[in-house]
Amino acid sequence: MTRQSSLRRLREFDVREGITVLSRQRELYLASAMEQETALQNSRSTVEELKEKTQVLRTHLATMPEKIQTGEEMRKNPVADTMANRLLELEIERNKMLQKYTDQDRRVTDVEKQIDLLKDKYLATETWEFARKTFGDNPARNPFIIDLVNTEAERIRAEVRAKNLARTTGDYYARLRHADAMVIERARQERKIKTLEDSYLLYTKKSEEARISGALDENRIVNVALAEPVVVSPQTGSAGGRSVGQLFVLGAIVGLVGGVGGAFCREYLSQAFTTEASVGRQIDLPVVASIKDERK
Repeated sequence: MTRQSSLRRLREFDVREGITVLSRQRELYLASAMEQETALQNSRSTVEELKEKTQVLRTHLATMPEKIQTGEEMRKNPVADTMANRLLELEIERNKMLQKYTDQDRRVTDVEKQIDLLKDKYLATETWEFARKTFGDNPARNPFIIDLVNTEAERIRAEVRAKNLARTTGDYYARLRHADAMVIERARQERKIKTLEDSYLLYTKKSEEARISGALDENRIVNVALAEPVVVSPQTGSAGGRSVGQLFVLGAIVGLVGGVGGAFCREYLSQAFTTEASVGRQIDLPVVASIKDERK
């Protein structure tokens, strides 16, 4: 796979995944996930609190009676009425007997005993009794019932909200995992492109070295070797009638002229490549790349 094709695939990957600034997208996903996670925990805590409140309200309502007595109707005791009528009859009978008999007569005294016994019973009997009692709903339960209904409705809303938050939080975490996977995949493709670039540079360097070596071989340019050792003649005080100082000055002038001329000839006749322009002139091709000399 070439470097150009790898770069094209990387651009297509960024477009397909909607990657603009991947690190920024990941930060946004992480911040949103943490925010939703906090809201989810708060919502779940609210649900638990509402459940506890519901249980307390139900327990309290269980201790309160549903029905209470709202009224009662009184009536005269029929037993007392019967005893009063009987007592009246006995007193009438005693008065009739007193008209015929004396107070000491046995028949009179028996009636008086019945009258006394009946009076005691009559006095011990309640004159009025409850005829009917009415019952109705306990009004004290109504505020607790209303509170219980509202609490149940609020708990249901909190449970629905917690469910939606859990789904949203899971979605953000899924996006975060996808972003992490994209970071890894993009880094892998970038490493692949870097490897291809290094391989291309190495290939270019080797190709240039091979081309230069081939050019040197074609021109038969080899290293210069010393064919004959230099023989140094003994020093004398003068040569050709000239003093040592004159010879030194003359030698310096000749050496300077010869050095400049030799350098010019060497540069003119040299087959080596020293600049990009010289390379272009020698091989009549454009220069693609150059290798920097690290020793400089």
